[in-house]
Order: sequence, then C-alpha cells, then structure tokens
Amino acid sequence: MSMIPPSIPPAQPSRRTLGSLLGMEPPQDDPESGGGSARDGISRTMSEPARLPLARVSARVRIVGDCAQTELQEHYTNTHDRPLDITHTIPLPHGAAVIGVEILAGERTVRGACHRIPEARELHRSAKRRGKTSALIEQRRDDIHTIMLANVPAGASIAITLHIVERLRAADGRFEYRLPTGISPKFVPGAAIGQDGDGWSADTTRAPDASHLTPPVLAGAGTPIDVDVLLAAGATDIQSSVALERAEEADGSIRLRPVSPVASGNDIVIRFWGRDTTPTMRAYSDGARTLVVVDPPLARHPDRERPREIVYVLDRSGSMGITRIESAKRAIIASLRALSPRDRIQIIAFSDGCAKFRPRPTLASVDTVEAAIRWVGRIETGGSTNALEALELACSTPVASKRVRTVLLLTDGDVANDAEILHVTRRMDPAARLFAIGIGTGPSHALLSRLARLGGGSYTSVSRDDAIEAEVLAFDHATVGPIAFGLHEADVGSSELATHGDLFAGRATSFFLEGHRDRVRIASIDGLFKAECAVHSSPLSLGALWARDEVERMEDRRVAEPDLHSEIDARIADLGVTHQIQTRLTAFVAVDEASKVIGDSLSLVQPTSAPEDSMILRSSMARYSCVDTMDDMMGSELRAPRTDYPRYCYASVTDERRRGGAGSWLGDSAMAPTRHRTSHKLPIIRLLGGMHGLPHG
Repeated sequence: MSMIPPSIPPAQPSRRTLGSLLGMEPPQDDPESGGGSARDGISRTMSEPARLPLARVSARVRIVGDCAQTELQEHYTNTHDRPLDITHTIPLPHGAAVIGVEILAGERTVRGACHRIPEARELHRSAKRRGKTSALIEQRRDDIHTIMLANVPAGASIAITLHIVERLRAADGRFEYRLPTGISPKFVPGAAIGQDGDGWSADTTRAPDASHLTPPVLAGAGTPIDVDVLLAAGATDIQSSVALERAEEADGSIRLRPVSPVASGNDIVIRFWGRDTTPTMRAYSDGARTLVVVDPPLARHPDRERPREIVYVLDRSGSMGITRIESAKRAIIASLRALSPRDRIQIIAFSDGCAKFRPRPTLASVDTVEAAIRWVGRIETGGSTNALEALELACSTPVASKRVRTVLLLTDGDVANDAEILHVTRRMDPAARLFAIGIGTGPSHALLSRLARLGGGSYTSVSRDDAIEAEVLAFDHATVGPIAFGLHEADVGSSELATHGDLFAGRATSFFLEGHRDRVRIASIDGLFKAECAVHSSPLSLGALWARDEVERMEDRRVAEPDLHSEIDARIADLGVTHQIQTRLTAFVAVDEASKVIGDSLSLVQPTSAPEDSMILRSSMARYSCVDTMDDMMGSELRAPRTDYPRYCYASVTDERRRGGAGSWLGDSAMAPTRHRTSHKLPIIRLLGGMHGLPHG
C-alpha cells in the first residue's frame, strides 16, 4: 500500500456536539482551550445539547473509462423525543445525473421514483399526513439539490442514498473527479419579493429563487465524510486534494481512501492520467447508443492561430478576499506572459462598478504587458459581485475585423442571479467566445461551466494549492479557438449530417450517436480533422448519461430561445420521468410505507458547510455567541438582511405546538431575538457587528 500526498492539508474530524459542529467549542486536543472556554473568550456553560441531525456522509465512487458512478449517503439521527422533519441543501457534481434515491431505515431499503415535481410533492405531503417516513429530493441548480425528510422517528437513524452517474472532465489527457462538499454564500442582488425557501436570503426581483440557494452556514469543523474510490486499471500519476492511501486490487484496479478523517467544506478532487501523448479517440456502446470521446492533439500550432483580442474580466468583489484574488492575479499574469505581440489585451475589474486597464484593447507589446501586470497587482477586493455590466462590456461590444475576441472571466461565481448572467450570451458578438476560470476551493462550477458552454468556450477551475501558472498555460491553449469545427460522423449522407460541437486544444469533446456501431469515423466540417476508432462495450448503461446531455442541451436552448419555454420544459420533464433522472422539473420521492410515526413533528434546517476560503468563514473578526441547548432557542426568530450576505447564520426549527421564550443567549444578550411566531427560526450563530465593515460580494 502506498500513500498519495495531498495538495491541501486534510481536514480534521469534527466532534458531534452542537458547539463543535458550529465552531463554538475548541477541539478536544487544543492545549490552549482551557477545557471549557468558548472561542474569543466568550464564556458559557455548555451541557450536551441536542445534536444537529446530520451525523456523517459517505461516498463510494467507481471510475471506469470516462465515467464515474457515485453512491452518496447522508446519515441522519433524530436525538429529539419527537418526530423530525429535516431540510438539507447539499452540493452535487455539476455535470452529474441523479438516477436513483433510497431510504435506509433499519433493515428496510425503500427505493424512490422520479416524478414531475407537483406529483412528487403531493406524494411527499400525503406520506407526511399519514405518518409515513418520506424523502423528497429536488434540484435547485445543476450542483445544488435539497433533501426534504418527513417523519424521522424520535431516536431513530436513517440514511438517504443518492445514486449518481457522470462523465468525467478530461483535459490534456488528465481526468478529474470532483466531489463538492460545501456551498459558498452567494451575492443576491435585487429587491425582496418574498421567501419560498428556508435560506437566509429572500427571493428577489433579480434572483427569484435565492431563498433555495442560500442555506444556513455551518461554521467550524464540518461533517465527517468517508470516501472510497475505485479506479479502473491503467490510471497513472494520481493526484488528490487530500492525502490518500493507495491499494492495488486483484484485478488491477486501484482503491483510494483518505489517510486521515476528512470533513465537509472544500471540494474533494482526484486527478489522474488515462491516455498517452498522442491524439486519441474512444467510443463505448451499450447497444442502444454510442458515446464518442475525442482527445485533441497536444501540440500547439501558432502558425495556424489568428490574432486574438483577449479581454480579462476579473472579479474583485469582497467574496474574492485575499486568497481567491491572489489566485486570480497569478492566473492573469501567467496568461499575459504567454500572449503573442500580435494579440490585443484589455482588463476589466468589477465589483459594484467596472474599472478598465485601458480605454480600448491595446497591442500586447512587452511594455503593455508589464504595465498590465502592475495594474493587476494593485487591484484590491471590495464591493458586490455585479458581473453583469462587466460581461456586457466584454462580450457585446463589436470585435475588430479579422480578429477573434477571447473573453476570460475569473471569478468564484458566488451569485444567485444566474439567469441574468447566462442571458448575456444571447447578446454576444459572433466573433467573441467566452471562457471561465473558477477561483477557489469550491467555486460555482455549474454556473461557470454553463456560461462558458453557452459562450462557445470552455471552463476550468484553480485554487491556491494548484500549480496555477501551469494550469492557466494549459487552459490558454484552448482559448486560442477551436482546432476543429463541426465534428460529425463521417459515414452518413448530407441529409443525415448532424454536427456535435467543436474541438479545442487540450480539451476533450464528447457526444452521443444513436444505435450501436463496431467502428466510428468522425471528421470536422472542413475535412481537415479526421479520426476513427473501434467501439468498446460500455461498462454501464448510457441511457441516463444521454438523457442528462439532452436535458443540458434543452436548458441551453431555453436561454437562447425564450419564446419556446413551454415546449422545452415539457421535453425536459418527459426526459426526467422516462429515464428516471433528476432535473429542474422532476424530483425523486421515496415513502417508507412500513413506517408509522405518531405525534407532532419538529422541522429543522440542517446547516451546510462552506468552503474554507469563502467570505463567511474568512473573517477573523467574527465572534460567536451560542445557547445552552437547541430547545432553549425554540420560540425565537431571527431574520437575516435580505439582499446581501447574512449577518446571522442559523438553523431553522419549526415548532408546531408553539412555544414562547426569547431564547437563552450567552454574550451580548441585548441583541437577543424577541419575536415569536407559530413557525420559528432557530438562531445558531450570530456574527456580532455583522461583517465588521468587510465589503460584501
């Protein structure tokens, strides 16, 4: 057995008391803790409180060929003396398809089914009324889903299993598997219009579902995660964001497990190589469909490249902080140094407003590049993530004749107004292509990858622990433009010709063909690029992956053709139900008909971890207050500001029997919540003095 060293230190296991879950108790092995003092010297008496329901998470991953299958289990325990309803918003891989859901209750396993959302919600409500344990899982974004549990019996433990399939992202022969475990707080612009979800933000005119995207944040050590990854034989040069033990299985496959306990918050990333240095093409068939994957040539041909006009769009909002903005600066500087003197450059830095490096794009002479590097070095963070104006400036203004404009967006993507951002691509100059680099340990992959896809470009992500310069130089090859246009199957007549996208340097492209083939030949629309390969048997059914691709295509078409929303939505719902995959319009529901729960239930919102470099966890000035037990706080309500980062982070408890009391607060009790309603919000953490003047964004 060998060990794979991490690129970031492994997270530490968390204690399972309320105080330790929320970062209010020092670690047990902290020699300076004094045995019972709270963080920042706030004294309090903490008996063993009622625990938050999420006990642990486990992920079993199998990677074969270009695909990954993940079995993700969320384990919940109800330590109360009453039934519990739980709402828990979780991150999932952004390009994946949820193809199955199960409830594990004792010895029973209950399989769920995918329905249109109105039907799924009614099944869930009916189960709750009848005293049955039920689980409903809905998609909020490609990478954000919500688990809603009803009637978890008092004292019981249950697990929710999500079965997930995805195609792995490949670049320069390197495959990447990414398991997100945290959700960054998001900038929410617009005026409040109500609150449909349980998040800290209201829904707004510019982010109408923000309350579903802003779960309460779990501070301190995250939830323990048990990860087991099985790689097919042939994977080489394995890298990971956590320290891993490597064991060889009898069949040559490679089993990877963390050396020490891992906690939620940052993405867990595993990268490996699965191809040689020559251009390759692969194809897999399950009999009904054929998946084709094309790797581009690794060599770059500058003589074939057209002069570029490259516009860097840099997020300098408050959420970029010190760590993220320094990563973004390193990325821009590496890209600037790789430019040709024939290229033209512009830099736009945005937060509340926009600042330009020069009034117009300028030739990338040595002096200009050095001036640009100095300008970037002086950028500081502050303000909100108002990306809209900057993207309009970069994408919609006319492109100079005989040039190709490359727009390179560098951001964490922590915004809730996705629709506004995506619609910029409808107004792009035809000669412009939009690329994106996600910055940080858990950027908004779903938004940024979709934005790049709609903008005709591609996406990657970097964090401070990556070799940022090397990553950006490899990505820069792709930003030159496609090396092959309009890939299509070569053996079909012109009346049947269907193109399947473009091929960029360093970025594999893939597409599906209907039916089985023994051999596949493809070509570019101009005939300059050709490749062929034999077709291998697929290690898994391709139906769900094909349907996921088709849903993605329909969602992109929905942005481009708003007049066809009804028709497109009907198609998406049909795909979800027919192929049993979760979509924006379909949801899984599982009902344990053998269960019988009696009594009024509590409703609790499980806080979600945030990446370690997100703004809400970054402020060293934030001080915490806490309560003695969960029950002491019932009957109080505390609301967060509605159009900015939360001044208060909280879990939510609904007491159907109504209880009074202002809640027991330690520390600055003068600001303790005093409002009482039948449905109450349970404050868990209060950041005293808000964010102490830190810029929002």
